[in-house]
Amino acid sequence: MATYNGFSTQEVNQRNEVTALGPQQPKIIKKFTVTDSKLVIRDLMNALSIKQGDKVGNPTYGTNIWSYIFEPNTDDVQQDMEVELRRVIAQDPRIILNSIETYPYDNGIRFEIELAFSPFNQATTVSLNLDKGTGKVSQNS
Repeated sequence: MATYNGFSTQEVNQRNEVTALGPQQPKIIKKFTVTDSKLVIRDLMNALSIKQGDKVGNPTYGTNIWSYIFEPNTDDVQQDMEVELRRVIAQDPRIILNSIETYPYDNGIRFEIELAFSPFNQATTVSLNLDKGTGKVSQNS
């Protein structure tokens, strides 16, 4: 499978503090590597974070699932969200979807997704939380 090498930019714009002992050491940008199943899950979370039509040159990428988050939590809305999630997952040929369960949680919706990664067919369960307040997708450990 593929490997992605990246780096964290969370502390890039912070200034170095000067103390009585002189300036502190510059902050080190941490590099990270994401491989195999973690990369596929990260790509799925990215697809769920992008509104459909916002990616330049690929209007079908992304999701409309966020429009359902603020609707009343009825069976019809949960079914529509599941259909949208299945559509997004079907766009990634590395994912073999087995089942999806939808649950309400504190400030949003939790999806328990049982899937396998092609070509290994090793089944795993992924819990993703869509938070209304922050508008972010997070993985429940």
